[in-house]
Amino acid sequence: MSVSAWRRTGTIGLSLVLAACGGGGAGARSAPPSAPTVPTSANTASPSLAPLGALVARIQVEDQPDPLSFAFGSLWVGHYQADLVERIDPARDRVVASIPTGTSPIDLTPGFGSLWVANYDDNSVSRIDPRTNDVVATIEVGREPEGIIAAEGAVWAINLLDASLTRIDPGTNEAIAVRDLGGSPFYGSSGFGSLWITNQGDDVVQRVDAITGRVMASIPVDAAPVHTAIGMGSVWVTCYDDGTIVRIDPATNGVSASIPVAEGIDGLLVDDGRVWVVGDVDRTIYEIDPDTASVVGRLQPGPELRNPAVGSGSLWVAAFGSGEVLRIAADRSRP
Repeated sequence: MSVSAWRRTGTIGLSLVLAACGGGGAGARSAPPSAPTVPTSANTASPSLAPLGALVARIQVEDQPDPLSFAFGSLWVGHYQADLVERIDPARDRVVASIPTGTSPIDLTPGFGSLWVANYDDNSVSRIDPRTNDVVATIEVGREPEGIIAAEGAVWAINLLDASLTRIDPGTNEAIAVRDLGGSPFYGSSGFGSLWITNQGDDVVQRVDAITGRVMASIPVDAAPVHTAIGMGSVWVTCYDDGTIVRIDPATNGVSASIPVAEGIDGLLVDDGRVWVVGDVDRTIYEIDPDTASVVGRLQPGPELRNPAVGSGSLWVAAFGSGEVLRIAADRSRP
């Protein structure tokens, strides 16, 4: 069972998680030969780690929040089970709009003056106008769009079941091209003139030309890659089964580091010289120092967690298990 398939069902027992993801058995494998792996003893979280920041607000939202995006001065929260996106005003820490979308909104991205929403179960993308909080267009894409990226004059939907990319023209709101990816493509991000898409079919990150949609390289990473993020001259990848963050050098398309964190890491954020990652299994938020390739902080707020975002001087994390969004004042005192 893929990470995508079971994580939609809500909170499940650890034994099922381990069985679904290989539990260190057949599903786990070592880092690619080119990846220097820092010893686990130096990097895995321990009780002596400093807290990564203070939890300053718990904002009640609809059930099972998952994707987050900070854009247009607000935090946007997708709800896979509730078929809507909520808008949070960070000045008041409260929901100020609730916007119906397509069925099962699973990923969000800002671009071209809009918020774009991948609707997994009805094979569509919703375009939200942040000035009115209305859906102004619904665009048919491939089957089971898992991820959504806005880059280089286009919006790209990553279609899991079709193993394809759909290119959307934001000027006309029309799907104008489809590109084959193969395997099981998941989520992605953009940087260095490319789209970087995780693909669990072969445990690779695919580098895709952001203009043509052509696959330029397939980069082997650790088991079950989920999210990518761009920052500090690198591409970062969470690998769920192996519990590692992989760092890719875009100049060489090679893995430059594989950092052990914890099995079941999922959501990922790179900002201001820090890397944050969310542990799906152990319900922990980790902070990684990219210079030392080490875990330097953690926070365990309690509920099952999903994706992070950053904005208005805070780290935001979706508390999937409690129907909340957590606002965290991240500790900036560490060098």
